[in-house]
Amino acid sequence: PDTFTIIQGVKVGDAILPQHIGVNVYHSDLEKDGFYPAKGLEKNKPLPAKGVINGLKTQRKLRPGNKEDNFKISLYEGEYNAGGTRAELNEHVYDYIITGDDVPRLLPENSDIDLTISIDRSGQLSIKVYIPILDHTFEAKVPRDQRQKEISVQWLTKEIGDSKNQTLELIDKNEQKDELRKLLSQFNELDDQLKQAPNDSDRNKQVLDILRKNLIKLDRIKEDFEW
Repeated sequence: PDTFTIIQGVKVGDAILPQHIGVNVYHSDLEKDGFYPAKGLEKNKPLPAKGVINGLKTQRKLRPGNKEDNFKISLYEGEYNAGGTRAELNEHVYDYIITGDDVPRLLPENSDIDLTISIDRSGQLSIKVYIPILDHTFEAKVPRDQRQKEISVQWLTKEIGDSKNQTLELIDKNEQKDELRKLLSQFNELDDQLKQAPNDSDRNKQVLDILRKNLIKLDRIKEDFEW
């Protein structure tokens, strides 16, 4: 701006986290992945803030100098704080990838990982990944310009397709068939809407919002069935 005004005697309140921040984790006992919020990075926390997630493990080995060996840490932010909910219900922020080129020596599969996520007053996210067996820390700042801007049509198509398949599987073995058939109809309608205007960003956002609401219903039915 060409000018700005200083109003004496007024103190601006501390910045706060607008959403929960966490990562997508595969839970081997449940045989499914889900969003797990970082303790300390809950919605409405004052900034700066720091969250830690311990007990993570690598799913595959990383051989030094082999770029094909890698593991990915996917950051999400969103309203859904319950551990184990679908990561897709939240906004994807960033994928931090560590490859064999990054490790000083062999990293065996099932190795422990300690993850620290920090965010300063300006909203800048930083990641620290400590691997005890290597006694090595990887650090990175999340590029501000790489946060999710556009919704991928390919991703939406895949998610809708997966949801339809899961619903069909449940219809064959679940008592809540009427509710499941309604969900299947909703997923089919979303699929048609996406095909009619794949390049309409507003339409895609609307499709995503409706998809998330229906995924919550689908997950509730799946949990009831598991019980």
